[in-house]
Amino acid sequence: MGEILYQYALMGFLVYSFRQMAPKRLIAVSILLISIGTFWNYMDYKDTKKFVANVEEAAVYKAEDKELTKELKGASERWEKREKDRSSEAIAEYNAEMHKGYFSVVAFLAPTNFEYDTVWPYRGDVWDVLSMMLIGIALFRWNVLSGAKSYRFYGTMALIGYALGLAINYYEVKTF
Repeated sequence: MGEILYQYALMGFLVYSFRQMAPKRLIAVSILLISIGTFWNYMDYKDTKKFVANVEEAAVYKAEDKELTKELKGASERWEKREKDRSSEAIAEYNAEMHKGYFSVVAFLAPTNFEYDTVWPYRGDVWDVLSMMLIGIALFRWNVLSGAKSYRFYGTMALIGYALGLAINYYEVKTF
């Protein structure tokens, strides 16, 4: 579970079809893919915010002994399942399963692995792994990865990268 080489191999099948593309077009496709993934993540974030608001509203309804709407009931049930899955009993059960023999662990993790290996490539890998591979190809073709550029170039690149990365992460931490 969580083996990154699986994602790299799977996206490698897709990246092969981009092998003849010019570096600028590779960057453009990467930006498009990253934008789609970012938009999808934002929509998930909005859904999660709504879910949390529904859970809070359901708690108020329960405290006031009001009848829950279908949406609030669903949110409440989903929250209760989530809390049950995070309980100390569930964690102890998970740890016990993970300490069994090899084939027992494989069978125990099979549903999780199935989901990761069938859903996640469409949900995350195309927008994340594939886009980074395409950027890597473009940087390789521009001789950035060969170390042939000046120290000033790499220093500027690092400075811009850190500035963008830290600014984005700061925004995420403060906002979410």
